[in-house]
Amino acid sequence: MNASQVKPGTPLGVIAFLGLLALVLLTIAPRIPVIGRLTRFAYHKWRQSHRLIGVFFVVGFAHAMLVDPLVRRTTVPFWFLIAVFLVGTASYVYGMFISRFLRKPQTYAAEAVRKLNGITVEVTLSAQGQPLAFTAGQFVFVHFEGDAVLAEPHPFTVSSAPHEEHLRLAIKASGDWTQYLVDHIKPGMRARVDGAFGMFNYKNGRKQQVWIAGGIGLTPFLSWIRDFKGQLPDHEIDFYYTVRAADEALFVDEIEGAATQHRNFRAHISYSNKDGHLSADGIVASSGPVADKEIYVCGPIAMTNALQKGFAKLGLPVGHLHFEEFNFR
Repeated sequence: MNASQVKPGTPLGVIAFLGLLALVLLTIAPRIPVIGRLTRFAYHKWRQSHRLIGVFFVVGFAHAMLVDPLVRRTTVPFWFLIAVFLVGTASYVYGMFISRFLRKPQTYAAEAVRKLNGITVEVTLSAQGQPLAFTAGQFVFVHFEGDAVLAEPHPFTVSSAPHEEHLRLAIKASGDWTQYLVDHIKPGMRARVDGAFGMFNYKNGRKQQVWIAGGIGLTPFLSWIRDFKGQLPDHEIDFYYTVRAADEALFVDEIEGAATQHRNFRAHISYSNKDGHLSADGIVASSGPVADKEIYVCGPIAMTNALQKGFAKLGLPVGHLHFEEFNFR
């Protein structure tokens, strides 16, 4: 095929396809070991790169209109494509340029900063106006004023309960930005909090549940536990919390206290350096068959992948397994 035979929209299609494919691969890379090793991407670069998604979307639309005459000549497909284009473009424009004016972040101040261990801090934020409304288990975007590095917004799961006076975040130094935060965050710094986001909510699930937290993946479950408010939860819950060693475990007294107070909340805390890695088989051995249970998981990729495979072999329906992703946080 010579250059004169190439339809004008063909290069646009190649650009749109490769661009969107690259963005998808960067998003799923943390869950795929081979791709993850090749595409180690800092969160801020990932965030910046995804601003291009609207550009590739428009290029793809142009490709469809230029290459496929059937679309232009057939009424229903033509207007369907137009509707998709308008909705997609409007969503992109709103997210990129308009939402920042309509949904302004709430102002908070860092009232306290508590070192939980050598690599984790708990930041307690006090509202400087109307407090944020959120559901237990949701996450927010936070940035701190007065520091060029911390002025970049990053997502963190709220570890406090909605009824608490203050907003609490447990933050682990797991990358350059979070390491900087752990080293430099100070009481008195003003914070801007945008949210809340996410649909990780055990209250929508079946009565029989298993919660599984690995490392700092504890945070959404901590918010759920604190949301009990001294009342007996409606669900039967086995909560598994695993870390590498005892000195890395967080809020153990609080978790065990909740288990003592609530007879249908059972806590299982394990340390991989002496108990081995948590497995689906081990969970079934201690809490019983899981086929009719709802399972919620938050933790490192290696752990979640292994549990997903293990539960699939044990017959757990795909719709009963829920993950809270935090790979770029």
